[in-house]
Amino acid sequence: MGKFQAFAKKLFDKTFWKFILVGVVNTLFGTAIMFLFYNLLHLSYWLSSASNYFFGSILSYFLNKYFTFQNKSRSWKTVLRFAVNIAACYLVAYGLARPLIRLLMRGCAQSLTDNVAMVLGMCIFVALNYLSQRFLTFRERPEERPASKNRPLTNRTGCGLIFIKFIDQKDDDGNLLLRSVSESRRAVRAGTGADCILIPESVL
Repeated sequence: MGKFQAFAKKLFDKTFWKFILVGVVNTLFGTAIMFLFYNLLHLSYWLSSASNYFFGSILSYFLNKYFTFQNKSRSWKTVLRFAVNIAACYLVAYGLARPLIRLLMRGCAQSLTDNVAMVLGMCIFVALNYLSQRFLTFRERPEERPASKNRPLTNRTGCGLIFIKFIDQKDDDGNLLLRSVSESRRAVRAGTGADCILIPESVL
């Protein structure tokens, strides 16, 4: 139960409510486009709902990247992940909503069932989109962070490292008399051995 509560607390933190706020703005914008296209321009179910996410996703990308998740990555990989995420969530959400509503509202007019299906599709999309954006799309990766001139030597986990080398003084019989330590902040490509170690700078 403790792990579940910790996960739920993380899932519904301040970031979640910022996502909801952005979602409200984006939903009003996208929904207006979707129903306008379907009911006034008489475009198809798929074209109308796709227009919602085409135009809404442009607004959503910038609001969620810089406001909700405060992602600092400048890599095109983030844009690609966002586009793939939106497409996947859209196809799953609306692909499930339409046949489900048609089954539940059998005998009703197609225009009515399609409108209800679009509302259900939006609900499914929001849930899928939040989870995937938070834990996949905008999860900051060390290799995609902006370069910093003052960044210390780092390993793959992003921790500062100091190279520690032991210097031993021995007598003629090989007995250890004194062990001293030298340190270097220069990059070390050689692997660690018995006479040297790499330790995180943060622990010193």
